[in-house]
Amino acid sequence: MSYLKFPLNYQRAGTTVEVSLRGVESDVLLMDSSNLSSFERGGRCTYFGGHTRSSLVRLTVPTSGTWTVVVRPSGGTVHAEVRVSAAA
Repeated sequence: MSYLKFPLNYQRAGTTVEVSLRGVESDVLLMDSSNLSSFERGGRCTYFGGHTRSSLVRLTVPTSGTWTVVVRPSGGTVHAEVRVSAAA
């Protein structure tokens, strides 16, 4: 399974994460550390986000903690950039 991983470290609830994509449509997934571990082992996981065809995805961190953005392309190559905006 090919994917890009962007560790966000500790983030407060309400923080906005913006993911810019270039290339193929992709799954953009925001996961906490325990769900990321399960995802990397091929197990079941819970995440925020999902499949997108648009070039800008905005996600909100639901609870304070350690978070990671995973971008999983639907075949082909994708380039992604992640920007974090402080919680209000």
